Amino acid sequence: MQFDSKAVRLDQPRLLARYRRFLTIKIVGGACSALGAIAVQALLYAIQHHL
Repeated sequence: MQFDSKAVRLDQPRLLARYRRFLTIKIVGGACSALGAIAVQALLYAIQHHL
């Protein structure tokens, strides 16, 4: 168990970098999908009010 925690501590920077990359991708993806949803809503709103 002691050796395990030491190995985890040694591997932490790499793990942190991977997690940060994963988080960045998730945030960027979420922002893109949110912007897409807003754009679709705005488009639908415009179409409804023009007809």
